[in-house]
Parts: sequence; structure tokens; C-alpha cells
Amino acid sequence: MNQGPRVVALGISLVLLVPLAGCWGEDDRTTPVPELTAPTKAPREGGGWNQSARPERPKDVKSEQGLRAYVDYVVSVGPYSFASRDPSVLADLGDPATCVPCAQATNLSEFYAQEVYLYEDRPTLRILSLDTLPLADRFVVETEIHVPPSQRLDPRSGAARAEEPEKTYPVRFEVMWADGHWELINYGPSY
Repeated sequence: MNQGPRVVALGISLVLLVPLAGCWGEDDRTTPVPELTAPTKAPREGGGWNQSARPERPKDVKSEQGLRAYVDYVVSVGPYSFASRDPSVLADLGDPATCVPCAQATNLSEFYAQEVYLYEDRPTLRILSLDTLPLADRFVVETEIHVPPSQRLDPRSGAARAEEPEKTYPVRFEVMWADGHWELINYGPSY
């Protein structure tokens, strides 16, 4: 039996979806927020990428270019949110009534229980296709996300748990245009 799609789905869950989806939640106690340290790799010439710097949301423009810019922004929000321990930027990606990851980010005990990945560089996005869904102003964006090497940290202590190698994952984003701006509906593995 071909295990390829299952392995890819598991990999995406571990690196991208688990931080947004919140999967521990074994108790409702408040989890302490540890101080996190950046990876030890020296920054690239020219300054490098600062994962703790809040990404700037692009101007919302209803166009293919605007949609591409928004999806790229969504990809940068996860690493920032967990490095800075700021769930608000995740919750602001869309309406919690229609955005699955946005609603999950409002559960603070689950958010702070997630493992943190500190990346050596910014994850990058390659858009493979943009398709319109039958519903008005809803789009499917098929992508590949390249995740650079990272350190996986314990959410409670901030201690390094493991070094993670670079990987590339196929990810499908569902996005809608509502009230003059882009909103995330959901995302997950693309097969």
C-alpha cells in the first residue's frame, strides 16, 4: 500500500498544522509562557530574517496578486505567532465563525501548549494554482511550502527538543473575499 500521502499529511501536521490547530489540550490549566531563544545559526549577510518581528499584512486588493500576497502573509503568521507567543495575529486571519484556525487560536490554553518551531530562515511559498470555488468570492490556492531547518522547543520550558531538517509540503488554502478584505477559511495537506 502506498503510504506517501499519509506520510506527507503527518509531516504537514507536525510542522504547520499542529501549531495552528491545537492538539494537546489535555488540561485547562494556564501554561507558563517560556522565554524562547533563536536558533544558533549566525544571521545571513544583510541581517537575515527575524521570526519574532510581526509580519505586515499586505494591502487587501481583490486581485490574483492580492490573493497571492495574502496567502504568503498567512504562511509567515504561524512562525511569528509561536516565536513571539502572540495568538492574536492568528485569530485575526479571518472570522472565527468561518475560519477554523482562527477559532482554534482563541483557545489560549491550547495555543500555549503547542510546540514551537524556531526557523533558521523564513518559510517560503510557491503557488501552484488558484481556483475559484462554486461559492462566490471563495478560492482554493494549491501551494508548496518550503520549511527551512528549525529547532523544536518544549512549550512549557522553552528547552530545545529536537533539530528538524528542511522540508517541502503541499498545502491547500481556502480563502474568501469578504467585506473588502481577504479571510482565511482553512488550510491543510494537499494531495
